[in-house]
Parts: sequence; C-alpha cells; structure tokens
Amino acid sequence: MALSAAAPAGTLTLALSVPLLLLLVLWAPGASSNSEGDALSALRRSLSDPDGVLQSWDATLVNPCTWFHVTCDRENRVTRLDLGNLKLSGHLVPELGKLEHLQYLELYKNNIQGAIPSELGNLKNLISLDLYKNNISGKIPPTLGKLKSLVFLRINDNKLTGPIPRELATISGLKVVDVSNNNLCGTIPTSGPFEHIPLSNALVAAAAVAGRRWAGSGEAMGGGGAPREAADAVVVGAGVVGLAVARALAMAGRDVLVVEATSAFGTGTSSRNSEVIHAGIYHPPNSLKARLCVRGKELLYRYCSERGIPHKQIGKLIVASSVAEVPKLEILLERGKENGVRDLRMMEGSEALQMEPEVRCVKAILSPSSGIIDSHELMLSLVGEAESFGTTLSYNTTVIGGHVEDGGLHLDVCESSSLENHIGDSPLIPQLILTPKLVVNSAGLSALPLAKRFHGLRQEVVPAAYYARGCYFTLSQTKSPPFRRLIYPIPEVGGIGVHVTLDLNGLVKFGPDVEWIDGVDDISSFLNRYDYYVNSDRASKFYQVIRKYFPNLKDGSLEPGYSGIRPKLSGPQQPPSDFLIQGEDIHGVPGLINLFGIESPGLTSCLGIAEYIVSKYLKS
Repeated sequence: MALSAAAPAGTLTLALSVPLLLLLVLWAPGASSNSEGDALSALRRSLSDPDGVLQSWDATLVNPCTWFHVTCDRENRVTRLDLGNLKLSGHLVPELGKLEHLQYLELYKNNIQGAIPSELGNLKNLISLDLYKNNISGKIPPTLGKLKSLVFLRINDNKLTGPIPRELATISGLKVVDVSNNNLCGTIPTSGPFEHIPLSNALVAAAAVAGRRWAGSGEAMGGGGAPREAADAVVVGAGVVGLAVARALAMAGRDVLVVEATSAFGTGTSSRNSEVIHAGIYHPPNSLKARLCVRGKELLYRYCSERGIPHKQIGKLIVASSVAEVPKLEILLERGKENGVRDLRMMEGSEALQMEPEVRCVKAILSPSSGIIDSHELMLSLVGEAESFGTTLSYNTTVIGGHVEDGGLHLDVCESSSLENHIGDSPLIPQLILTPKLVVNSAGLSALPLAKRFHGLRQEVVPAAYYARGCYFTLSQTKSPPFRRLIYPIPEVGGIGVHVTLDLNGLVKFGPDVEWIDGVDDISSFLNRYDYYVNSDRASKFYQVIRKYFPNLKDGSLEPGYSGIRPKLSGPQQPPSDFLIQGEDIHGVPGLINLFGIESPGLTSCLGIAEYIVSKYLKS
C-alpha cells in the first residue's frame, strides 16, 4: 500500500490483518423474498463465470436459499455469500445493498473490477466484508461507515485510491482491517476502533505480541538479526483445536497469543470436514481418540446448548450392506461400548428400513448421541471467549521454525506475505523472534513440518507425515432430504467410509473418500497451499459405494462439493494412528506441547483436548 509522503510526522503507516471467515457451501430450502433473489440475479448477470459455479442460480426460482454458495437463516433470509476464489470476473452491483440480512460477503481472490458500490453501506447486519485480491478500483465509499455491525474489513490487494474514510473510525465493533497493497493516500485514522487495531510498518505479529503499535523496537539479536519479544503462552494455529486450547489457557490465567499463518481462523481441516459430532465408536479402547472423543462430545453438546451454537443430535446408523460385513459391525458395537458409548444398539435391516426408508442393509448400529454442528459458529464463539479472557490473535503470521536456547523457547516468526515468493531451499529469514514460556504447536497440517524445523527437538520423536485428501459431493435433484440421520458404512482403510452427512440447513453431502497425496513442501504446508479441487470424475466411485446402502441414488444427482486434507500419522494400508500429544515427558523440551495427527474426531474432541492439555501439562 502506498501512503502519501506528505503525511504529518508521527502519522502511522499501515499493514493491517483481518480474519477471513471461510465458509462451507450450505443450502437452505424454503421461501425467500423476491428482492433478495433479484439482487443475486443482478450480481450473476454482472459476473463472468468460466467454471459454471453459479449454474444453480436459476432466476426463474424466487428462492435463492436453494442456490449453491448462498446460506440462509431459519427464516430463509440470505445471510452469507461464499464466492471466494471461484475465478469470477466482472463488477459488483448496487443491488447487493438490498440484502439487508447479509452478514458475510466473501468475494476474495477473483477478478472483480470497478468500484465498491456505495449501497453496500445499507448492509446493517454485515459482520465480514472480504473483497481482497481483486482488481477493484475507485475510492473506499464513506458509506461503509454505516456498517455498525462490521467486525472484519479486508479490501487489500486491489487498486483502490484516495484516503481511508474517517467514517470507518465510527464503527465501534471493528476489530481487524486490511487495506494494504492499494494506492491509498493520506493518513490513517487512529481514533475509535483504530486505536486497538495493530498498526505496523514492520510486522503484524510484533504489534499483536507487544499489545501496542509496533515501531520496530525491541531487543535486537546479535549481528543485526530480528528483534525479540517476550510472550507467555503462544498457540500456533487458529483451527478449532488451537482456539479451544487458547480459550482454556486464557481461562486458566495465561496471557495467550494465537498466531495463524492464513488470513482467518479455521481455514484448513477445521472448516473442511463433515461437521459431525461423533459418539466415540471407532477408536481402540483407552486410546486418546476414544477418550477425548467421548469426553469432547459431552463437553461440546453442553457448550453449544449453553451458548446457542447451532447443532442437532440427529443420530447415526452404521450399516452392514452384506452378511460378510456383520462381524465387523459387531466388533464396532463392542468397541463403542468399551469406550463408554452406552446408548448403542444393534438392529436388523428391517428395523433400519423403518427408520430410514431409503437405506438398504442387513444389520445396523444405531448411535443416538451422534449429531451435527455449525463448525464456523463454534469457532467464532471460541474466538470471542478466548479474546474476552485476554487472548490476542495475529493472522497472516507464520512460525517458520524455532530453537531451544539457554533453556528457553524461541520461535522464528515472519509475515506470511514474505513467504509468497520463496524459492526452493533458500533460507527462511525471521522478522521477529518470540521468546514464550509455553508453546502449543496446534498447526494442523503444518504441525509436523514446523516440528522438523525446531532445533533442539530430538527428530526421532517427530513422526512421518502423511496427507489424505477427502472429497465431498452434494445431492441435487431432490425436494427434501432422503435421510433424517447420518448414514455410515463399515470403515475403509484410511477413513471411516463415504457416508451421508446432513447439514443444519438440510443439504445432503456424501464423503469423504481417501486420496493419498505427497510432495507437500514446508512453505505450501505453512500457507495452506493445498489443492482442494474436487474432480467431477471421482463421482463414478461415489455412485458405486453409495448405492451399496442407498440403491435409489439417481444418475447425475451428485455434484462436486468441497474437499479437505487430513493430517495423518499412518499411511496407505497401515492401521489408523492415534492422536499424538507430546509434552516435555516425551520429547524433553520444557514448555513445548506438540499436537500431531489431529484428524477426525478432532472437531468433536476439541474441548476435550484443551481440557487434557491444561490438566496434564499446565497444572504439572
């Protein structure tokens, strides 16, 4: 971003960071107002859509809640548009200002041109506006100052000109802003909410750590190295587990900093899964997965009920499609009971048919305590509670390594943008050295690559990393969901099988499958540069496995949905691994806690994992 050279002395320059609220594709059936459908139709007409991602936006249907990339509330009013990174081009339309219930407008990483319509100032319920990395030009409309519900504003990496409107300083709830890499001029507001937003001409992380505006000060390393900043507890990674751990540490009295390499919380595995609350059936007795899933389920249902987080205990059927699968089903039943899941019940296929008329099976296990959850709302709640206890979150901040020095921990930190053009094996240069008393490596997909770059940590305690992509397909051509419960087959190697998942709006999803991937370098891992493309050719395998328990699945009814990457500690044809939670008792480094292989049931277990860490490591 360019600021006027004539800015008064003492005026702050800018490098701001905001969380991107990465949302899954949701579908809400029902009726919606004509004005909302008209507004979205106007947007579609203004956009070029080379991949046909907006094909479901049928202007002849007045109900936009049935369109992909649109989310509605229970009153069937449009609340979210998730159109980020879809290769769209064109311009924004003033009709968007008619979506009066819209909370999240996500149009990042496209090729949107033209100006930001001043009518966006009419979106009185808007919480997040993400238009970054487009080619938007013109001035920032002062009318955006009317967005009194706005928390996150990110319009960086465009071609915007002119000053930053002083009206934005009147938005009391505004927490994070990014207007960098534009052609703005003038000075930066330092009143109102801008007083509390980290401003930096050096490093976003430093501002967050210091709790003040960063001016490049600090204890310099010998030889003109990066400055150092002390910290109490640092959690690396703002996924659902990292956020739960940060909340628990803050509630226990620690001064917590969460550093996240991407621009938002939960952009990796935490937002690319089935959103299922698991009962605790699949895992070996006394394993961490079994114990923390069962405990986490209890904590999660209580947490969601007390805070009104959308969830539903809809139950699950695990089905044996043939007589040959029945012994495996019986093993699952006994394992679940041994894990403390007391409400499981075996039933004949005829009884399962009465419960779910579209299901065909020989026998089935009913798991009444299984359910579904809005993972985004859960993470948003965890962020809010963690912050209320004093936690600071620093986005676009990558921990690239660390070391043990004089008995203390040192983390090498840099702005994520500095890694964008990193070449090959050239050294990674930190811009800041954090010296925390406690580090929780909850970096998800990059937890193992980070541990391998931690000098002083015995590498024999760092296991091999495996990655499995899982694709989801959504069910179309149906007026109502054919199922009321989750439907799971017998587990397969590498996963628990392509199953039926319902979301809270009634959208039916099938997945995930298992596709082993390799060749992931550290930088791609740090920046979440994974290939999440869903190849439509994979649908043929889906039809084959789904029809074993859902024979009435129609040809052409599956549409590509989304995919996720699972961090695994066991590879193809190997038995599934347990969660691996390492403290000083395992690796010998005081103050370092590694969380490895936190895949399913990580979402269900998040509060259980946080409780376990505080109980075992903090109190000891």
